[in-house]
Amino acid sequence: MPSSFYSSTSYARGLTRDYKNKNALMSEIGFRWMAYKGLNLRLGITTTAAKGQSFKVNPAPGISYGFFF
Repeated sequence: MPSSFYSSTSYARGLTRDYKNKNALMSEIGFRWMAYKGLNLRLGITTTAAKGQSFKVNPAPGISYGFFF
């Protein structure tokens, strides 16, 4: 699997704190670098928007492992 850019959008529902019982929309965009035999490193930006809340932008780094059939 080659390294690549990625994006996603998802629906979120708050369970605690400022977002309790609120609907939100989350988007993420970033780059996934396939480092070694299924190990990948990600660097992205996540945005969160919900009615009555300010627009949030956060870094979204990650490390994961995947295998392919």
